[in-house]
Amino acid sequence: MRVWTILSLLAVAVSAGYAQEQAQETPKEAPKPPVQLEARKIALYPWSFAENERGTNEQAVRTVQELLRRSFEDRAGLEIIPEGRCRSVWLQLGNDNVSLTYEEPGQLPQLPSPKKLLEFGEALGADYVCAARSRGACAPSGRTGPNERAT
Repeated sequence: MRVWTILSLLAVAVSAGYAQEQAQETPKEAPKPPVQLEARKIALYPWSFAENERGTNEQAVRTVQELLRRSFEDRAGLEIIPEGRCRSVWLQLGNDNVSLTYEEPGQLPQLPSPKKLLEFGEALGADYVCAARSRGACAPSGRTGPNERAT
């Protein structure tokens, strides 16, 4: 019986010594900090809208802009750079002020060159720049666009 007790104690001591030795040899890894992902940024500027001799509906323009923002934010996961910041940087770069709406499609300015848009995006810290001109898409309420008939 004494032999078994001594052997059991010896086995426990050897196991404890082995476990302590393993713990010392295997350095504990520090927990990794959470990964900080930064959302990609997009500038939705400069945008301009023009209808025709019947005028341009500001509410329709704002609705189109809101749908565009939601598409980029919700579906693409992009961060929208505020319009005021976009306008400020655009003007600081020496570009002409771009109106949101024009009454005649002929007044609508040309899109900026790719070089200007690249310079603008870099100055803003944007990953993307979305600029556009829209003609005839935003007729005033109760009126029709150039290719539609009133019902």
